Amino acid sequence: AELIWINVEVEELARDGELVSTTLGFQPGLVEALLKGDGSAYEDRDTEMGLMTPMIRVQELEVISEPLLILLRGNAVITIYRRGHATRFQKFGRYAETAMKKIKPELPTKDKMTTLVMRFLDENNERNFAGIRPIEDAGERLSAKLVTVDEDGNAVAQERKEHQRARSGRARRG
Repeated sequence: AELIWINVEVEELARDGELVSTTLGFQPGLVEALLKGDGSAYEDRDTEMGLMTPMIRVQELEVISEPLLILLRGNAVITIYRRGHATRFQKFGRYAETAMKKIKPELPTKDKMTTLVMRFLDENNERNFAGIRPIEDAGERLSAKLVTVDEDGNAVAQERKEHQRARSGRARRG
């Protein structure tokens, strides 16, 4: 069976995500059940399943987490998220046909779906970490400025150390 990927951006995830999922043949309440999760969720309903995982984006130093829903049924993988809150799958969409052709055709449909979902999770995680890295780097630079280790292995506030240097410099001159 051919594998189908449908990427949907919606205005309001609870209302519009539920409408999209039921229109595509999913049981009512799947999106609602996923959105009850805290950050991530998993719902297995035998013939269909859904995952919710966070999409992280950073604006300046503010970390914003938005839900990404991945629904699976038959040979279809559906990604649903709020419009204007992520661009990660738009890029993937440009080369989705090529990426899907790389999935071995002899694999059972469930394995093809698993491969595609793993690819989506990998893309999402990569973008999540890319957004968080600048904050981590800034924190490390700040930490290095605030704390150093003295000769005895004790943490010393950088500001205090600089103050002591200034005092000892004045004492030598005077």
